[in-house]
Amino acid sequence: IMKSVEVINTYKIFTKEFQDCNVEEVVEEIKENGFFVFKNAITHEAISKIERDATELKLGLNHNEINGVYFEKQYYFTNLLTKSKTFYNFVTSKFVLDVSEKYLGNTFRLKALRYYETYGKHQMQWHTDNKTDKSFAHIPGIIFIFYISDVEDGQFQYIRGSHNWSGEKAYSEYSEEFVNKNFKEKVKNF
Repeated sequence: IMKSVEVINTYKIFTKEFQDCNVEEVVEEIKENGFFVFKNAITHEAISKIERDATELKLGLNHNEINGVYFEKQYYFTNLLTKSKTFYNFVTSKFVLDVSEKYLGNTFRLKALRYYETYGKHQMQWHTDNKTDKSFAHIPGIIFIFYISDVEDGQFQYIRGSHNWSGEKAYSEYSEEFVNKNFKEKVKNF
């Protein structure tokens, strides 16, 4: 009986303020700047549930279940769809699907659906995500990122407008010096 009640009374993923978000305006902002920001779009309850789902077996040894892995200074859970109904509901939400379709067209796929934690002293190089294990590739895409907790140092950064020219370079990694010299004023911190 309890499971039936839980399924019927699923809580909202998006905050009331976000539910009125105009998809057309979101897509236009992404086309212009390469990103869209909406603070507090996801409810605290949904974020807590996704975090619990991703981390409950963080150090699970001798478990015959899907769980995350540690690699250097990060923890990854790459199979979050298998573990979190809340995350599944986010990924398949009308908002995510509508934005994806309006930005990418009616043929697209959802991939790289993961949760990760980055620990202190981890250094990630400036890069594009349109690369494969073999080479650079022209793959249109969109990334949805939301933070589980506040970030004091090491936040996600994006060069405003780089989605318009990064594909022309045919390489996917950039040095800190190159970015600071050429794009410092266009770096957006999240």
